[in-house]
Amino acid sequence: MSAAVQPADIPAELPPAKRVSEYQLMWRAFRRDPLAVGSLVILLVFILGAIFAPWLTPYSAQGLGEPNIPEKFTEPNLTHLLGTDNLGRDVLARVLYGGRTSLSIGFLVVFFAAIIGIPLGAVAGYFGGWVDNFLMRVTDVFLAFPPLLLAIALAAAHGASFINTMIAISFTWWPWYARLVRAQTLSLRQRYFIEAARSVGVSNWKIITTHIFWPF
Repeated sequence: MSAAVQPADIPAELPPAKRVSEYQLMWRAFRRDPLAVGSLVILLVFILGAIFAPWLTPYSAQGLGEPNIPEKFTEPNLTHLLGTDNLGRDVLARVLYGGRTSLSIGFLVVFFAAIIGIPLGAVAGYFGGWVDNFLMRVTDVFLAFPPLLLAIALAAAHGASFINTMIAISFTWWPWYARLVRAQTLSLRQRYFIEAARSVGVSNWKIITTHIFWPF
């Protein structure tokens, strides 16, 4: 009498590994860095304080329209949490409203400097040759001047205002973005996926916007 044949244990097919994007890896590394998390918390406090300034303090930044101007240089108290300045204005109100202006200029400067610098850096790094030389020489001209001095000169030439200050600082910051993106583009254009895109007839503009420019 033959022995019963036991069915073999066939392992089930393993599910495909979940692909982890670069942004997820960056977020994981960020969460493990206590200094980075603490810096983000402090930045959020400043941003929220600037946004909700009218609800956090009853005073204006310039002390206009207030019937009773407090004494000068008062110590911090329940009425004025950070005291008052030499003109009797609430220091906390001036900090919160001043943060609005500083953060607005900072975000807008980064935005416009990136709009100018990133495309120029990508074009210079991808095409190389005379295009790269021309754009980098223009960049060197801007980098030859101290950024703060150049920004002050541009703002003084066109008048002191919020818009002129933002434009002046943007024109002094875009070369840093251009040089950084150019360096990354020089390494990316040698990758196999760029060569594959060229071999199937993808245009240079499509390669720059899809494979090089987009990650930035």
